[in-house]
Amino acid sequence: MKLLNLLQRYLDNKISDLELDELNKLLKNKAHLKEAEAFLRDDYNKVTQNVIVDTDAALKKFKKLSYKKPSKTILLRPYFKYVAAAVVIIGVFFGSLFLNPVYNDTFSDDYKPQNITLVLEDGTEKKLKNNTLKTSILTSNNDVIANTENGNLKYNKTKLLASVSYNTLKVPYGKRFSIELSDGSKIDLNSGTTLRYPVSFFNANTRELFLEEGEAYFNVAKDVEKKFIVHTKAQDVEVLGTHFSISNYTNEKTVRTTLQEGSVKVTTTNDYNNQVTLKPNEQTVIHKETNIFKKQKVNVSSFLSWRKGHLVFVEMPFSEILLRLERHFGKAIINKNEALKDSKFSAYFEDETLEQIINYFALGEDFEFVENGNTIVIK
Repeated sequence: MKLLNLLQRYLDNKISDLELDELNKLLKNKAHLKEAEAFLRDDYNKVTQNVIVDTDAALKKFKKLSYKKPSKTILLRPYFKYVAAAVVIIGVFFGSLFLNPVYNDTFSDDYKPQNITLVLEDGTEKKLKNNTLKTSILTSNNDVIANTENGNLKYNKTKLLASVSYNTLKVPYGKRFSIELSDGSKIDLNSGTTLRYPVSFFNANTRELFLEEGEAYFNVAKDVEKKFIVHTKAQDVEVLGTHFSISNYTNEKTVRTTLQEGSVKVTTTNDYNNQVTLKPNEQTVIHKETNIFKKQKVNVSSFLSWRKGHLVFVEMPFSEILLRLERHFGKAIINKNEALKDSKFSAYFEDETLEQIINYFALGEDFEFVENGNTIVIK
């Protein structure tokens, strides 16, 4: 009874330091650990039973999104996030119950710690850091073309170059970065993104960029004389001045363009007669395998939440959720539980760690997982 009382006080964020020490000691006993697991699972079921997604409370959790009722929902009551905090601080309640041998699965370099990299026109690579120090970016001729500071790369507006020269910015998994082009356009780059763009638009009739991989949000500076065009393998997006995002990940089945403000024209590269103009709160979706191209109304907040470091999943298959989590945190996730693969979930997370998020799903779906270095295996 003492154990359960302490757990409840921890969940309510009312536990004292002395009580926390006592709880730690109790949980070193296997029987107490199993009792704690059962208590937390029961607590979770009570919280989520008979959830109605279209209630005011649910809508607030989803930042006032308007969607049909999802099949499964993870609602985070005010103190529920402390369940995951307890898991981490006390020693991973559930992970300690099923420690397994090391998995030898190999992964691509996406999951290895990497720096944000800027590739200059001549192939020179420069490593960028998210720190407060101001650093100048120089060409081979020692011309200063840009400066980086506080996670932002800002290009000079001066006309230093007589011809178009391209740079490529690569943002690895687990990191995000921002860039301001020489015309004043601002771009936020999500994890796993590669963007190729001109150093200067001097002597250019158009402003053309190439989103080779990943997701980016564009705040385009107006210039009626020079169209702003973003190219991907599947589409071209043309604007004059607007706010929009493009999601173009190789390991996803679709390419999405979402308009927040202004107007854009989206044209598919496999058929240049296939084009639509978007208005605010509209989105185009291109299905890579079938080439199906459609326009739909959306609530843009869920598609732009990554800019704040938030994660929003609405009616999303578990397999796709894992892809998003891998990119966001820069860790590999192996799902050996096939029954979960196509299950759909809705959830909203702000500042939770990857281990905390996986615990939320584990508590509701009764699966086990083990963490080994930069890899999480779901069983």
